[in-house]
Amino acid sequence: MFDSTRLRAPAFAVVALSLVQLACAADITPVVTTPPPPPPPSSPAAGTLVVSLNLEGNGRDADGFSALLDGAFVRILTSDSSVVFDALSPGTHAVRIGDMAPQCSATTDSISYTAKAGVTDTVTVGATCLGGFVYEHAVDSTTSQLAYLAEDGRTFELTTGPGFKYLGPWSPDGTRFIYGKYTNNRFHIYSVTADGTDTKALTSGSDSEFGSQWSPDGAHIAYVKRDSTGDHVVIADADGANAHPLAGTSPRDFDLTWSADGARLYFGCDRFGRTSDLCTAALDGSDLRAIRYAAIEPMLTPCSPVCNGLMMQFAASPDGRTIAFREFNFDGVVPFDRIWTASVDGTGAIPLSGNAMSFEGRWSPTGDRMLLLTTDNLSHVALATVKPDGTSYQQITSYADSLGLGAWSPDGKAIAYLDLKSFQVGVMNADGSNRRLVTRGVKKLGTPVWNPKARAVGTLNADRVRPTSPHVEQIAELSRLRPEILRRSLHPRP
Repeated sequence: MFDSTRLRAPAFAVVALSLVQLACAADITPVVTTPPPPPPPSSPAAGTLVVSLNLEGNGRDADGFSALLDGAFVRILTSDSSVVFDALSPGTHAVRIGDMAPQCSATTDSISYTAKAGVTDTVTVGATCLGGFVYEHAVDSTTSQLAYLAEDGRTFELTTGPGFKYLGPWSPDGTRFIYGKYTNNRFHIYSVTADGTDTKALTSGSDSEFGSQWSPDGAHIAYVKRDSTGDHVVIADADGANAHPLAGTSPRDFDLTWSADGARLYFGCDRFGRTSDLCTAALDGSDLRAIRYAAIEPMLTPCSPVCNGLMMQFAASPDGRTIAFREFNFDGVVPFDRIWTASVDGTGAIPLSGNAMSFEGRWSPTGDRMLLLTTDNLSHVALATVKPDGTSYQQITSYADSLGLGAWSPDGKAIAYLDLKSFQVGVMNADGSNRRLVTRGVKKLGTPVWNPKARAVGTLNADRVRPTSPHVEQIAELSRLRPEILRRSLHPRP
């Protein structure tokens, strides 16, 4: 009995200990570990579009272009800063370029951008701004005015009041512009500064004056005065003072041009027994003589004294060694015109357009080419360039284009012209490429006249918008935004 008792005692102890542990466990609160909640749905990462401007030409837009995102958000785009559109939701967005000055044009109106999560794309928009020339615009049947399109996009009205105004030349320093005004059956000459202020009457009275030209140093002007004795060349100070005839009076002097060194004048005259000669004289009237060309004489003669043709529109080359002129021949059923060049000593007369009719010869700034206005049958016109020796003739516009009255830019790389369909001024490269109109509105008249001190235009290109990734593409061009609508109805965010 003793042994069994001894054996059961440990068993009871183990059981008792187990019961105590169970009882203790019943008094302890269990610890429950809760898993963290799932994260909220993440927002898609945003995309970014950077828009920059590659500006060509000699002009600028004073207040910049506008870049609109999805038709609502406006930012100013200039040539020296980029526009950044960030936090763009995934998907397609449209950026429109507008608010351009009249003499500016962008290579695209609209850009389509597909935003990708976390992707930054860049697009460069090409643009051209041009300026620095005077043009004539019609007001009504009895009035026209002159305006100067400055390089910064501002347009200055140079003239006011009744009567027709006629384009003249810039002073060599580019500060003043001479023009003619026709009122009360008389022509008079005026000058005005480039901003339209300080208008000065250089001639007045009962006679008429026209065809004015600045001397190369800008100290004098020469013009043709029409009085009771006829038409004769007059020289005066730049302000119109001290006016005096070059070499007495004459029945008919016309179309004068200064020599490159300013020591002589060349002009058409009838002082030597016939109606048409190229004449020249020193500024004091001495050494007055006619220059005659063997190649031209058969086309002008016989003269008794009226000739079969005329030489007119004389223009000295920049180096002063060559004269360009228009030969107008009416010895036939249809009058015939051509531009010629010849040495000032009476030798080497060369027609520049072959057997094609040509008018309005204009020297390039370096004298290496001439710009001609050509015609096929007196009803269609085009522009052509040619070397002064008659070689490398190139028609740079077609007759169907109806572009005429061209003028070289000061750097010789561009040509301003009058579009005879729209009667607006345009500019193109010297080879006729990349044409663009730079004026709008009322009818423009005459040949635009570049300011000789206007900055270099450079070669214009036709590059379209240049993306740096496939997420940016150009879409069909939309109508250009009207600046007044942008300024009045859209407000940029700070």
